[in-house]
Amino acid sequence: MHKFQEKMTLTYEEFFKRILGTKVQILRALEQVLDGEKASEVIARVYEKIARNWVKQMTEKDPINSLDDFVAFMKKIINSPMRQHTMTVAIQEETPKKLTLCTTECLRAKIFKELNATDLGYLIFCHQDNKTAKDFHPKIKFSRTKTLMRGDNCCDHTYSWEE
Repeated sequence: MHKFQEKMTLTYEEFFKRILGTKVQILRALEQVLDGEKASEVIARVYEKIARNWVKQMTEKDPINSLDDFVAFMKKIINSPMRQHTMTVAIQEETPKKLTLCTTECLRAKIFKELNATDLGYLIFCHQDNKTAKDFHPKIKFSRTKTLMRGDNCCDHTYSWEE
């Protein structure tokens, strides 16, 4: 086995604290160079582009052609080892036209809160959800009223298929 393939002994929390802590330092430095609002715009735009490219890559092989396809994709993501170790997500409602998810634990939100940087966490991980929903398929609509990153008790994600 090549050394790059060896396993680390860090916990998920330790690993993400290191990565996210560095991001926070870089982004706070950006805020010092640009005014706060301009920095937020740049950060949101960069991470939106990253998220939209991820969706494009994920759906090139397996396009989303219906809400059923999207639900299957989301279940695969929710049940992935990474998500299982970094979030607690439950399906609240699944109908032929709607999927509602509720996230009650999020390691990223926990870490950004500890770093006093939930504003950055929101821009990096939450802000683009509304935009990326349409990238899965133009008929997918997204809504959310709560986020852990903004201090709520959960993140509620509702995806609907609109003809």
